[in-house]
Amino acid sequence: MHLRPPTSAELASIERTRAAYRAFWAAFETLPPRRFDGCREDIDALDFIDYELGGDHPMGLEGAAVVWAGVLVAAGALEWAIGDERHFVLVAGSGLPRAMIWPYARVAELDRSSVPQFGKYDWLLEEAVLRLWGLGLPASAEAEERLFALLRNSESFLHCARRGIPKLLKE
Repeated sequence: MHLRPPTSAELASIERTRAAYRAFWAAFETLPPRRFDGCREDIDALDFIDYELGGDHPMGLEGAAVVWAGVLVAAGALEWAIGDERHFVLVAGSGLPRAMIWPYARVAELDRSSVPQFGKYDWLLEEAVLRLWGLGLPASAEAEERLFALLRNSESFLHCARRGIPKLLKE
């Protein structure tokens, strides 16, 4: 796969997606405001849309993937890149270690899964943090601290991993 930096037009599409989410969210007067700017609250909002609002994301799964991935970018863990098929991917490291996450594939995969029933975007976030941490990424202590600050003590991916790893080690 060939990767390249996003063009200014592609980066502008991220901002248009965030604007669409802000407008969608603002239509619900009883909900607290959300900025959709890459903060931890974006994950909570995506999970709320998914579970409480029937999963009708204003920009579909592609938009949800962009908003979810933007949280990892804002934390300084990964950077935007464009893959062969002109899809957004997240990358870290030009040498070793390095990582790549295709946000749309991850979101679509979990959208079609029955587990977890709710908190799917939190699950994806925890899974990505664990993966990056296992690789020794991000490279700076500050970025690692921002990345870990995104995690919550939830019944999500890390909870399932804690249950499953001892079973794997027994065999």
